[in-house]
Amino acid sequence: MPSFPEALGIQPVVLNLPFGRTCGIEVLWSSPDLKLGHEYIDQLAALHKVVHNGVRETTISEWMHATKSIIPPRAYGTNRSLTVRNLTDERVDIICSNITKMLDDKGTVFSLHVLRGSSAKSNKGSVFLAREPHIVVEMIGTTSEPKNEEAAIAWVLNFRDELAAIIKDQKGVISHWVALTPPSEASLQSLYRAHYEFVLALKMKYDPHGLFKSAVAQLPV
Repeated sequence: MPSFPEALGIQPVVLNLPFGRTCGIEVLWSSPDLKLGHEYIDQLAALHKVVHNGVRETTISEWMHATKSIIPPRAYGTNRSLTVRNLTDERVDIICSNITKMLDDKGTVFSLHVLRGSSAKSNKGSVFLAREPHIVVEMIGTTSEPKNEEAAIAWVLNFRDELAAIIKDQKGVISHWVALTPPSEASLQSLYRAHYEFVLALKMKYDPHGLFKSAVAQLPV
């Protein structure tokens, strides 16, 4: 695998654009060295057609506002995720097969999110102890049309089940990304590990009535 600087985030995606289903990459540069960042981004941009290139110095809130402009204002359906240490041929076959079954809808997306570098190392000052190099398989089973909701949900759940089955067959561990996992399926004890009781105590102290009940992760009250 080629070596990239830690500041370069490359996220493969499959999404539905006005000109059809498209395979591409989303790129994020997280370093003040913009000159080096543009050198890498220019190399990536030379690979194929660029839909949008908005890499510039910005803030988190500005970046989120720009992202909002390309996301449908309403979505119906559900999302799921699975994490894997690597992509075996069998896992790739399952992924490719389900990508071909994606809804033709701008709200339906597939993506791979790679955790690497210092982000994948445990930080004693953080409550998130489960930090290891892995790939998050993101299955965004949503639609901008209410009439397509059932089909979107069926697609993402079937995708999840098929991929989970092959992971189990290969003696892998089933794990999820909490932001794309319903509370009923998320294991917060696995996420926080030894800090779980500490985080739960903070929740009970500062939000005993569940005002922030929709926050990620959804802690019980």
